[in-house]
Amino acid sequence: MKLTEVEHLLATITSLDRQPFPDGAAGEWYRILGELEYRDALQAVVEHYGSGSGRLVSRIMPADVRSRALAIAEARARAQRRALPAAPVRVTPAVRDAALATMRAIAQRGQERQAEREREWRNRQASVLAL
Repeated sequence: MKLTEVEHLLATITSLDRQPFPDGAAGEWYRILGELEYRDALQAVVEHYGSGSGRLVSRIMPADVRSRALAIAEARARAQRRALPAAPVRVTPAVRDAALATMRAIAQRGQERQAEREREWRNRQASVLAL
């Protein structure tokens, strides 16, 4: 996380609990949270203040953000490890030939359109020069 992202994080916290941080707080928080990802830290803040269910929620501290953000990152890593790998794609000769024919047809249409545009351009130039 960058220092500017820590500053944004502290601004978010201030907007949620209405208590300003002292000058220099961003630097101290950065020393504690610097290696975390911003999205994880922000999610940790959102979860902290979103879990109040109507009761007074204590101000989040750097250690709270750190522990929640690490848990969020670990949960994401676990989910990625459990994700099923994509099934291998087997292309039969018939499918390959059909795909090549389609690509050739698309390329041919593109060449024809380009030639048509060039003819139109030459016709316009000729009509302008004729004036």
